[in-house]
Amino acid sequence: MPQGHQQSWRGRPFLLEASQKRPVTPKYVLSHFDRTRYFSKPTFHKTECSMDRFEAMRTLFAAVDGGSLSAASRALNTPLPTISRRVSDLEAHLGAQLLVRTSRKLILTEAGEAFVGAARRVLDDLAEAERAANGEYRAPRGELLVTAPIMFGKLHVAPIVDAFLAAYPEVTVRLVLSDGVIDLVEAHVDVAIRIGHLPDSDLVARRAG
Repeated sequence: MPQGHQQSWRGRPFLLEASQKRPVTPKYVLSHFDRTRYFSKPTFHKTECSMDRFEAMRTLFAAVDGGSLSAASRALNTPLPTISRRVSDLEAHLGAQLLVRTSRKLILTEAGEAFVGAARRVLDDLAEAERAANGEYRAPRGELLVTAPIMFGKLHVAPIVDAFLAAYPEVTVRLVLSDGVIDLVEAHVDVAIRIGHLPDSDLVARRAG
């Protein structure tokens, strides 16, 4: 047998040395795998919960609003065992019982009522943040810069701005009245009202009146 040839015996590698003159007693050689196995301390890795908490909260809301896990299953078009597991996983994650399950309906525990109220606010804030990021709001908000000629603005634009602010109180309007030429791009003007012929421009214009 060639020198250095490795074989296995009872799961442990060893080295056989062969000689034509006299046999050599096999010598045990501790491999890297064996050193790791027999001399290293075991390492334990902490596993994180893979539960989707937002999905679990929506599932809980559907169950509470529908009055049963079966109603949540129908509303979410999700198998009943999945609905039950999500609620159970959420309770295990929180370390608190949220629902009392009876044969007829679900009853929120005191901890469940507190959690549902807080969680609804969280999801509402999340939805609002998503709409804000997409430029969508429940109601218009922000700042609007409007410019118009002085007399026309006082007589016609200012009353419209007042009515607009009454309808959309979360919007702030800055009305700049000037008969001079304003660089709309440089001044960050959102709406400009002009009287007369509009020269060629890359700005978007719309006829009013």
